[in-house]
Amino acid sequence: MKIYKLLFLIVSLILINSEIILSQENAQCEIIKKYPNGCLLVQTGNKTYLAITETMEKDMLKIKRDLLDAEMQMVLKDSLLANFDKTIAWYDVTAKNMKQYIAELEAVLTGYKGLLNPTLPHYTANPNKNSRW
Repeated sequence: MKIYKLLFLIVSLILINSEIILSQENAQCEIIKKYPNGCLLVQTGNKTYLAITETMEKDMLKIKRDLLDAEMQMVLKDSLLANFDKTIAWYDVTAKNMKQYIAELEAVLTGYKGLLNPTLPHYTANPNKNSRW
């Protein structure tokens, strides 16, 4: 009895596997168009694909990498330009403040010279001028 059960089980498995294998359709591909660069336009069922060569794929990946590198360099250079503009503005403000400070120091120096020489005008603070010091 065990032999019949084992034989029945083996036959059942073989039939099930053969039905599964036969039920799977082999995909049929049809070449619609051949391009001079080696590409193929292929149709499978109701879908259309463009088949490219490995060399073309490698070239496209290299171009994509080059594009990403160029974008990264552009972002870095934009950042440098923004920092450069901020630095120029800071230097302009610093130079303006230094010129103002120099003018105030010259006025103070003129006042001290006036103390030594009574013929020179004395330093008087201008109440309308905004002084940092």
